[in-house]
Amino acid sequence: MKNKGFTLIEIAIVLCILGLLTAIGIPNLTGYMQTTYSKLDLVTGTLIAEGMLQAMTEGYKIQPTYDTYIEIKEEGILLDKNQQSISLTHYISEIPIPKEKHYTHFAYQYTSTGALRIVKIHSDSSKVQVYPFIQ
Repeated sequence: MKNKGFTLIEIAIVLCILGLLTAIGIPNLTGYMQTTYSKLDLVTGTLIAEGMLQAMTEGYKIQPTYDTYIEIKEEGILLDKNQQSISLTHYISEIPIPKEKHYTHFAYQYTSTGALRIVKIHSDSSKVQVYPFIQ
């Protein structure tokens, strides 16, 4: 009578193959996720800017920052005719945070010439511009 089933060697070979595939696949997946998060931050920066520009078309002003970058928060960015702050969440559903690792928040710069730049701030205080996108 012959027993049906797998031998210990066959199971070991299958586990080695699965381990090899995992060792190859995980770094590729991690790199893919980092690329995806970076692209998501570009889209998020554009959405923030579009919300701010939409508010301008409706008669609100963007608080000028001149040469500095200011963190994007719910209040303090958009001003009405009486210089009162209105919430940015009227134009975007929530204030996003960057998805890419080690980036802490988005910031903006709005100059007197009308230039609007959105950046994401790294934990070491370096900046990556996400709107307008410059690589």
